[in-house]
Amino acid sequence: MSSIMSPDDHSQQLPLDDERIGSHSRDEEMILGSDSGETFEILLERLNAWKHVCEYLCSYISATARAQKSQSREYENVLKEFVKMYAAVEENLNANVLPILRRLLKEIKSKAKQLKTDSSKGENLVKKAWLATQKHIIFLAKTTRSYDASIGNTKIEQSYDPYLVRQAIDSRLIDQAMKEKIDKQANEEIQESFLWFEMHILQTVQCVLSKLFQFMGGQFNHYHAMYGDILGTAQLIHPDLEWFSFVQRKNAALMSLDNNNSGDEILRRASVYTTFPNKDHRATIPIIEGDLLLLNHQIPTRGSASTTTSKSGHCVVTRAGYLHCFDCRYDSHQRLIPEISLYLADCSVHSVDRLSMDFSVQGVNVSNRNLVHPFHMTTQYNFRAQSSDEVGKWLSAIDIAIRQMPSSLYAPAEIGDEMI
Repeated sequence: MSSIMSPDDHSQQLPLDDERIGSHSRDEEMILGSDSGETFEILLERLNAWKHVCEYLCSYISATARAQKSQSREYENVLKEFVKMYAAVEENLNANVLPILRRLLKEIKSKAKQLKTDSSKGENLVKKAWLATQKHIIFLAKTTRSYDASIGNTKIEQSYDPYLVRQAIDSRLIDQAMKEKIDKQANEEIQESFLWFEMHILQTVQCVLSKLFQFMGGQFNHYHAMYGDILGTAQLIHPDLEWFSFVQRKNAALMSLDNNNSGDEILRRASVYTTFPNKDHRATIPIIEGDLLLLNHQIPTRGSASTTTSKSGHCVVTRAGYLHCFDCRYDSHQRLIPEISLYLADCSVHSVDRLSMDFSVQGVNVSNRNLVHPFHMTTQYNFRAQSSDEVGKWLSAIDIAIRQMPSSLYAPAEIGDEMI
């Protein structure tokens, strides 16, 4: 069989440009074809997604490394151990973690570039075969039209025999199918290689996260151990250790804390600080003082009723002419106000006999405590001493006080009401 003339040899007679082929492809059903372009687009998108994952993780680890460096500066003047710890973590992240991610990013970019190259190469081969087939299909249309127009009138050239052209198209279609099959197999291989590449990506990311956990977790464990040591050391310190150490160092400047001499210390200070003018004036020294039992003493209560009781009291006969009775329940260090104050020059004193331990004083109570009785009334107060001799001493002291002071009934002027 004579060889058929290629449609390329008739390019002068047949304008077979891309626009002409495109117009025929709309009229004629396209023979075979390839969908590898969509596959490559999906794979590229997936690579791009993995690239973003690695970039985000790289940014996070970089920010963590910068934070470690900043923290080491913050602790520079506080605790050197912290500075070393933060600096070590920063160094490990920059030297042992980030380079792994950066290499992985380069691999992903290289894989994407290779994918684009393989896609373009296979697509060009398939497209070239498809264009050659389309040219022969167009040429077949030309020869069939020439045959229909020249039946019985014009001789058809051998190269324009529609049969031979159809045979050429069949050959081109087989060649196109083979190239598409080869392209499909190449795409399948590339797609299968993505399984291993993605496994490599994920394993690398896992390795990075493992190292990140190792360094950051090590830092946390170091924190835990260090603060545990600080707490353990602090708990070993006795609560009073620092204070007694301080007292021992500053013993010369601090006051003595000897509790055994506290009573003597109070008396010593009292003797120093209670020195004042007229402290030892004879009028401040009582004629007699001691404890007496106050018999049948009436204690006013709310309302008109009152209770009668006997109680002990500390009594004093002063040179000013008063008999003062104090409640023994009060502390002697408090400023005392007498419950009973009798101006003896205005009172009458009675004694049963020398052998008795009782005596009575009848008069008006002028004590400031006697506020429940707004009107001063004459009252008899019965006292009992510890012995008959004590009674004699009290009666003698009362007699002295009465002789020294005039009766207020005949006094030329009253002294102002001043509290004792």
